[in-house]
Amino acid sequence: MRILICDDHALFAEGLKLVLEEIDGKLAVSVCGSAEEAMALASRTPFDLILLDWHLRGLTGEAALVALHEAAAESTIVIVSGERDMHLVRRAVELGAASFIPKDASKQEFRAALATLARGALFLPAAALETAGAPATAGGQLELADAFPGLTARQCDVLRAMLRGHSNKLIARHLGLSPETVKSHVRAVFDELQVHSRAEAVYVAARRGVRIH
Repeated sequence: MRILICDDHALFAEGLKLVLEEIDGKLAVSVCGSAEEAMALASRTPFDLILLDWHLRGLTGEAALVALHEAAAESTIVIVSGERDMHLVRRAVELGAASFIPKDASKQEFRAALATLARGALFLPAAALETAGAPATAGGQLELADAFPGLTARQCDVLRAMLRGHSNKLIARHLGLSPETVKSHVRAVFDELQVHSRAEAVYVAARRGVRIH
């Protein structure tokens, strides 16, 4: 896996690089200090994962995420920030981020993030979800039908598969549905959750206390 760390704090970036390489020695990790540099690098090298600081010098925040998402459309972009504001998390996933990881996340959380993202699923750490208002439940997790009573049983099946990172094609195969039917269910799920992307769906489901990994 090729990873690009984009952070203008060199000490943090190099430290994170060492942590990632310690987690998996096969990772190819590069470092840069600005969104502009990240876009230039992404135009020459196809990165699997880009870890983007929300607050950079120059192009920053939403503008940096949007520009990098367009320049590196095939890359998974994860926001790494010292902030834990729920509105920032929601906005990041609305704009296409696959994850939001606090800068003080543990090595175990980064390990979990890599494993989750590598299999095509979406990752949001517990700390970010707690800050965003995920409820504590007696059993630890809510069933989808309880969290979203407006969904049909089949729509819950589709949402459950989405939360596991499954593509529409894979969902269709596992549930014995046509791709068109799956697309229809996905649209219905998005409407019920009032979201526009799978990342947002993960965020909303996690806030309701639903297991997402």
